[in-house]
Amino acid sequence: KRVNPSVVSIFTEDAIGSGVYFRENSLIATNRHVVGDSSEVIVHFHDSKETPGRVIQSFLDVDLAFIRVTEWPDKMNLPVGCDSAAEGETVFAIGSPKGLSSSLTKGTVSSRARLLKKIKFIQHDAAINGGNSGGPLFNARGELIGLNTYNWIDSQGMGFAIPIAVINEKYSERKTQLDNS
Repeated sequence: KRVNPSVVSIFTEDAIGSGVYFRENSLIATNRHVVGDSSEVIVHFHDSKETPGRVIQSFLDVDLAFIRVTEWPDKMNLPVGCDSAAEGETVFAIGSPKGLSSSLTKGTVSSRARLLKKIKFIQHDAAINGGNSGGPLFNARGELIGLNTYNWIDSQGMGFAIPIAVINEKYSERKTQLDNS
């Protein structure tokens, strides 16, 4: 209930995905594969309002993108980040699988540092499907611990999320550019 308002749906000409309010300066974090080569997207908020968004930075190496919007709905809460996911911890994925916004699934962290594609992902078993990409992974305290990035299609219960520490690191690398865009 507290974190759902920070979750958004993202629409491009080719895809639908999810994102999360990341910084107080109207910044949304999502996956690069959600925005693709688009420079403009449509962002839908939890209250059904929508606004244009501009992709201001993307990182191919970690499948991360930042979007800036000019309008925010009332009662937008900035989620608190937590960079310490624990194996066995209960987690919640919120997103827009198949376009169904604010869908919530629950799971457990299997590995807090599963090395795949040169990145240490959080591996969990919360159900994620097409449209969940870029959506947040929260712990039971409502702290943002990562962005859901992909699952293995031929397996059930194998989801992977970019840890918040990696997202913060990429933000810090381009902070000046991101804050002035």
